[in-house]
Amino acid sequence: MKRNRLRALRWMAMVFAFVLVGAACGTSTDTAGEGETTTATAAESVTTTTAAAAATTATTVGATATTMAPEPQRLLVWNKDETDTFQELIRLFREDNPGVEIELVDRSFENYDTAVALALTSDNPPDVLQQSFAYKSMGAFVKAGEVMPLDAYADQYDWWTRLGTGAASLSFSADGLDYGVGNLYGVHMQGEVVGIYYNKAKLAELGIDPPSTMSEFEAALAAARDGGLLPINLAGATAWTLGQMYHVIQGTIVPAVDTLAWVYGQEGASFDTPGQIEAAQYIADWQEAGYFSDDALGFDYPTSLGTYGGGEGVFMFQGSWANGALSADLGDDLGFFALANDDGEILSVTSTVGASWGIGARTASPDLAAKFIDFVSGPVAAELMAQAGNLVAFQEFTTTKPEPGSS
Repeated sequence: MKRNRLRALRWMAMVFAFVLVGAACGTSTDTAGEGETTTATAAESVTTTTAAAAATTATTVGATATTMAPEPQRLLVWNKDETDTFQELIRLFREDNPGVEIELVDRSFENYDTAVALALTSDNPPDVLQQSFAYKSMGAFVKAGEVMPLDAYADQYDWWTRLGTGAASLSFSADGLDYGVGNLYGVHMQGEVVGIYYNKAKLAELGIDPPSTMSEFEAALAAARDGGLLPINLAGATAWTLGQMYHVIQGTIVPAVDTLAWVYGQEGASFDTPGQIEAAQYIADWQEAGYFSDDALGFDYPTSLGTYGGGEGVFMFQGSWANGALSADLGDDLGFFALANDDGEILSVTSTVGASWGIGARTASPDLAAKFIDFVSGPVAAELMAQAGNLVAFQEFTTTKPEPGSS
């Protein structure tokens, strides 16, 4: 590098001397008027040539520096509920991509959507972010132009294979109003399914077997109440937990195609149907029967999760994402099942693809962001997440882009 710099300085000196000689000759041979013009031109030549030579030197030195030490690349990543698994994925990504700097912003599940929405409109928006596939989250971001479509990267990395038909759940129309159609805006890793957890030790205490049908479940609820136990541990202060309980019941009554028609906003679809009303009536009846605690509407999700893990309650409607925390508390006493109707049928199962990774529309490094998403949703991530007890959504059954609205 020192030799290159000296060589460049010599060339600068030679060029500078040559221009000075040319300027002197021009001034001495021309008339006064022309000489003034020539002198000005020569001076301009000195300035221009010297600047060009200096630029050449800077370029040469800069090129040498770039070769020796690449300028670090940076990603600002917004994540919800950071885990040891995710920290390990970041470490492995950095190991495979030397010089990449990752700044991680972590927020709790409860306030993440609000916080990341504000961040997207700030002077320091995220390059990569987790987002819920909901109208108030992904839909709102798409409508505001704050996240970018990922179809081109899905083609490049073959995410269509990885996502399978779940790609429809991560698609929105450009106006953010139509769900399940349009462009892809997210890539998920973790699959999630909602069902009913049960405490095996408490069922044994009551002398009953784990239920599977609605009649068996209601009989178990009555037995728990009569035995002095809390039948259902409910986080009533967290609205989405009420929705999950409703959807599990709904799955024993309403065919999946009817529910999805309403979810995707298909023409003529309605939520005001006898089956939907029947599902809601179950919850009203259970409240009347005393299957929830009197203060259930005052408990939020974290509190409910902690009390159930501590042994309060026989059953709990919740998703597979709670498995890690509950297993740590209850161990082999923890069970889980999907509720069927009395004909033994499960007409629909409430499942999701988990929070998805998206790319902020104002990122300066979209290719690097896509590379990061590909890694944290790929086979290495799948293995680590499975080891941590998570349900991994990693599919290899399709190699073509799903039709819009498919599910």
